[in-house]
Amino acid sequence: MFKLSFIILLAQLLAVNLYSQTSPHGDKLKIKCDVCHISNNRTTIVINKDSFNHNNTGFPLLDQHQAVSCRKCHIDLIFEHANKECNSCHLDFHQPSVGKDCDRCHNIKSWIIKSSTHAGQFDINGKTDCTRCHSFDSWKPIKFDHNSSRFKLDGSHATLKCNACHKEVIDEKGKYIQYKFKNIECLNCHL
Repeated sequence: MFKLSFIILLAQLLAVNLYSQTSPHGDKLKIKCDVCHISNNRTTIVINKDSFNHNNTGFPLLDQHQAVSCRKCHIDLIFEHANKECNSCHLDFHQPSVGKDCDRCHNIKSWIIKSSTHAGQFDINGKTDCTRCHSFDSWKPIKFDHNSSRFKLDGSHATLKCNACHKEVIDEKGKYIQYKFKNIECLNCHL
């Protein structure tokens, strides 16, 4: 009888100790383990994908982010430590020349530059090679030589600012600066 009472007391103390422990995910997480995890035995704990929804965390896993291992973002398992900024995971080759607005050129479907940046004007086989005009040291188009284009800059054209001719347009391709023109006849600009 004494052994049975001791075993029951020990089990109660263990149960109280287990439920009073802080979460390995930090103090801010105030939910029971079984909301997110399933334990088939004492050593295997898996995420319960039926009850855990990453969309409720403020950072929904969309497109390519769905394929990333949890530990890539949650290194120490304290979830609020995971950084939501693109450059916390993705190397920013452009810094500091283009700022932190990665969505301007990239999207979550692929880190490859989306054609809408220049509306496909510089695409070759469906891809834009930014290094044809830009360098990663300065994102300004330092490699572009207008005199190697169809429209050489001479006379009064040589003194114009780029945006005198290359203006923002909005059409079925989106909003972009028009760099390539179908027709470069004088009458297109001079009436």
